[in-house]
Amino acid sequence: MLSVISRESKKVDELLSQNPSSAINLKKREDLISLKADIETTLSEREQIASSVAVNNDSNSGSDAASIAKREAKEKLIAKIDPSYTAKVNAINNNSSLSEVEKLNQLQLEDKELLEIVENKIT
Repeated sequence: MLSVISRESKKVDELLSQNPSSAINLKKREDLISLKADIETTLSEREQIASSVAVNNDSNSGSDAASIAKREAKEKLIAKIDPSYTAKVNAINNNSSLSEVEKLNQLQLEDKELLEIVENKIT
């Protein structure tokens, strides 16, 4: 997914080199940069969760104001892309019949679906 975003960013950069004042391309580049950062953050968070499950370490993630604001911004972006994503993730997290590993596997599938939606919107 990140490779798709990188390719699309290169295309947009080429278009901007030809027409640097194109508002559409400037907005698209800004959206791609934001999307890439959000995806990288999500992947990092998932890796941290997987690591903590693997070593049975249930440490809490940061809950300071900056973390909360960043999480809310990410949730708003995801809601624009796939309005049902948050409900699906909450259902998985609240499903007590699933083990932590099963939950992570299902969450990963939901993330992949979200990435496919983003990829389809980009191309």
